[in-house]
Amino acid sequence: MNTLQLREELLLTLSPILDDESAMSKVIKYIKRIASQKTDDAAMTKEEFEAKIKLSEQQYRNGEYYEMLPDEDLVSFLKRTGADV
Repeated sequence: MNTLQLREELLLTLSPILDDESAMSKVIKYIKRIASQKTDDAAMTKEEFEAKIKLSEQQYRNGEYYEMLPDEDLVSFLKRTGADV
């Protein structure tokens, strides 16, 4: 199922209880609990962030960096440098 189909199924499943305040309250509480457990793959601790900055600064000092070419758009630059676009 794609996201649109899942959204549709969720709304159809919820429709019988939309007027039931108690049931909707329970559903919202449960959804919030599930949502709070979802982790962000890009999230990192302050220490991890500072380590990445330090490594990036060292790579820059060593000449290990890329520059965009004149008139190069961002997508072309990212593809040229091996980024997953």
